[in-house]
Amino acid sequence: MAETVPFREPIIAGQAVLNKNQKLDLENIIENSTEFLAGEHAKVLEGVLCHIDKKIDEEGFMKASPTYTWYSAAWFRDSSMTSISMTDTARFVSKYMPDRIDLYETARGSSTRLIKFMWSVVGAKMQNLEMGLATDIRDENFKKLRNHIPARYGKDRGYFSVEELHHTDDTEDSKDSWLRQYDSLPLLLLATERHLKEFGKAGIEQQLEFLKTNATKFIRYMIKTYKSPCSNAWEIENTKLHSYDVAAIAAGINSAINIAKATDAELDETAIREEIEKSYPGGPQAFMKQLFIRDGVLYRAKEEKAVDVNGKIIFASEPLKEVESGQIFIFSLFGHDTGETIENNTIRKLEEDMFRLDKEEQYRLIPKRFKNDTYFGGAPWPLLGAEFAYYYAKRGELEKSGKIIKYIEDNLLSKNDFSIPEQESIDAALLNPDPDNLLKNNGGKPIQDLIWSGAEYLRALTAHAEALALRLQVQK
Repeated sequence: MAETVPFREPIIAGQAVLNKNQKLDLENIIENSTEFLAGEHAKVLEGVLCHIDKKIDEEGFMKASPTYTWYSAAWFRDSSMTSISMTDTARFVSKYMPDRIDLYETARGSSTRLIKFMWSVVGAKMQNLEMGLATDIRDENFKKLRNHIPARYGKDRGYFSVEELHHTDDTEDSKDSWLRQYDSLPLLLLATERHLKEFGKAGIEQQLEFLKTNATKFIRYMIKTYKSPCSNAWEIENTKLHSYDVAAIAAGINSAINIAKATDAELDETAIREEIEKSYPGGPQAFMKQLFIRDGVLYRAKEEKAVDVNGKIIFASEPLKEVESGQIFIFSLFGHDTGETIENNTIRKLEEDMFRLDKEEQYRLIPKRFKNDTYFGGAPWPLLGAEFAYYYAKRGELEKSGKIIKYIEDNLLSKNDFSIPEQESIDAALLNPDPDNLLKNNGGKPIQDLIWSGAEYLRALTAHAEALALRLQVQK
């Protein structure tokens, strides 16, 4: 059984955290910030950054992975998260590696190209969004994929049909499509806001003009969707409402408002705020707290039950008392304020439940996605480990972030091309059943070179390096 640990000091990887009276030994993480920035880590940063940049074509189209047929499409989630990482990396290089203007320009260029292409996809699919706006969320037709922007798209900016990948007969008329995911537009808005704050308007002028014209439309669409079930970040459970998606939409609404202000868009903010309040008292943040928090923990999902005679959507009285690793983004990326106690309790629950496989009690440094995951046997995901490392670094928990980063570098980072796989290679005896034989059909290996994995590693690496540099400055 897992060792019992004090509040906010959960076990990670089976190792007890430091006693409060112990001094953090920074030298065991890395000797000093100068060595970190000038030594092997700088070479790795350059290698991973350039590898990612090469996988983004001139227009900004980025396959999820160049090594797996089903990942030859692009996803808003992967591309938006990668854009955010590139922006963060450019800011870090500018501040801590000022002599590497080449790396700064590479990171900036990658972020810019991704954003431009994604907005061109939104432009091509505006009719979908407008039909969604015109359809009542209580109408079953609202759930049709054609009323939303698909989470995945092709090089032609169109709907990347699953028939092309010989997957299922899912179509835009489907009401239960796994491609109906509501974090796509919010993540793109978040990436665009980060880009605008860091680099200004240069390079994305046309995209900002498009945003100015449609800001109100985008916000109203997000206000509608946060109370409607959809597939979660892992593209399953589309009859449920997910805390991750509600938090993503809340962040997207804020980003849209902030971008509108920065670009002098004609946005009636007072009317928008009133509409948000009318959708639910306190908006999506309050909605999330009311639906998903129980016993001081923010849980992952709630089941949709029915629509009553008055047209009100009814959800289960209690959330599923489970967590999933994608919830880390609620705190690390979306900045959702649940209050310190709830955040701490939720992080502890994530650490206790996600950092070990279903078939073992030993804790690991890389978490699984959720309990009973069967995708490629449910092996751990490096990108999630990296996002936890980012979170720890931002909290100043450098021993935790340092261990995860080192583990990724020593065990998961390719020394040949600086790529990182989607999942960790695990003894098959420890994995869950793989009903579709995905692992077997892929040569017994997880999907290699998931671009999002590399992006999250960079995000963790730069956050850890900056936190370390700031800590050392304080100690001096």
